[in-house]
Amino acid sequence: MSSQSVAGRVLKAQKIWDASPYNAFTGLARHNGEFYCAFREGTTHVSMDGTIRVLCSADGKTWRSVASLGYPNGDVRDAKVSVTPDGQLLLHCGVRFENPERFRTTVWLSR
Repeated sequence: MSSQSVAGRVLKAQKIWDASPYNAFTGLARHNGEFYCAFREGTTHVSMDGTIRVLCSADGKTWRSVASLGYPNGDVRDAKVSVTPDGQLLLHCGVRFENPERFRTTVWLSR
């Protein structure tokens, strides 16, 4: 197996959301002709109020919020978005609890 480098460059950077004090750890996918961006919102980098915000855009310029997902007594983080073989949008996240030994993986699927 050979290793091959792919060169790239950033053409433009644009902030698409800043409604919370801390926004980070994005996931991005294209599904049914639209972009979906999911990320953690919270008070700080490590806070127990973390939720996942999902934004949607047809053109990559204008974004709208389509979901805010949380978990009871948990800090939801590290959103990753993909499309399943049968065409559903899949959101995969981790949930951290106050007890450092408790951690859960959570998946949400579109209809």
